[in-house]
Amino acid sequence: MAGILLKATLFVVFVACLQFGIKVALMVGVHRHSFNHTPGPCRVVPGIDLGSEDISATSSGIAFISSGLKFSPADWARESEIKSRIFTFDFNHPERNVSEVSIKGESFDKEGANYLGLSIWEDKNTGKVTLFVVNRAKGGSSVELFEYTQGTNTLVHKETVTSESIYSPNDVVAVSARRFYITNDFSKFKSFLEILSPIPTGTVAYYDGEKARIVATGFAMANGINQSPDGKYVYVAGAFDNEVNIFEKNKDGSLTLLKKLNMFTTVDNIEVDRATGALWIGCHHQPYKMLMGDENDRNKGTAQVLKVVLDKDLNADVREVLMDDGQLLARGSSVASTYGQQMLVGTVKNKMLYCQLLAY
Repeated sequence: MAGILLKATLFVVFVACLQFGIKVALMVGVHRHSFNHTPGPCRVVPGIDLGSEDISATSSGIAFISSGLKFSPADWARESEIKSRIFTFDFNHPERNVSEVSIKGESFDKEGANYLGLSIWEDKNTGKVTLFVVNRAKGGSSVELFEYTQGTNTLVHKETVTSESIYSPNDVVAVSARRFYITNDFSKFKSFLEILSPIPTGTVAYYDGEKARIVATGFAMANGINQSPDGKYVYVAGAFDNEVNIFEKNKDGSLTLLKKLNMFTTVDNIEVDRATGALWIGCHHQPYKMLMGDENDRNKGTAQVLKVVLDKDLNADVREVLMDDGQLLARGSSVASTYGQQMLVGTVKNKMLYCQLLAY
């Protein structure tokens, strides 16, 4: 009898491990295929070598870029080499490439900063631009608020927001000059098992200008977040879920889930076209390849950009705009930001691509 119970137990354990292994294999894209294509001429932008994790552009075409993210223990071991910085790129003069932003503020530790997601708020009456930036510094996570002056390409630090509900922030979307939503990609513990498996511990928090609270749960690595131009909907990427979640935003800041869209790829940051409301999503189509390749970063893709157009019933028309297996970009694509017929494609730890949107 004991022997039968032991065999049954071992069989159940085997099946559970097999199921887990299959889930992880599907999550990292071992089954996916790709064919390279671009929407027009593309080039690597000089001056970005340590990542362009998130990119967001103002209505006048000034794109902010977060670079130098330290995400893993291996990154922190190279802390002296990897410095987090913020750059700008002017879509009106793409030939000028990038410029590093000067950051001012006596109370802000810019040397110890570790920038991740970012978002822009533009005051329609004054034209003032406020930049919200996720800061996963060694001493603790926060969301930093800066005021931008274009003439001097300067960010002046205005406020640091911390909260028990902001414990593993990945991305942020501003909904007013001081209010925002953020994604917590994992739990407070960030265990190895959690990071390498589709366990839905990611959350969304809302900061109402005074305090933050959790308003949505159940994402396998909550990643990019953004909102519709009219502010009615909030979009949240579940990276390991391969999903874009569409929420209705309530008056008190709470969120009501309306729909889940399966993107059949590993979704990262979400940018929204101000004019049309279309979603532009940077994706890691075959993320397992990010752990492979040679010393020259070849075959460490695959970068993918999707454009998602939603109708009035939130049905999605999805179009693949770009796919690259590492010939142009290594380590996948974390974000795609557009302005007119131009696009920037960012990476977590590598370079940045500029493309013209001619045909896709």
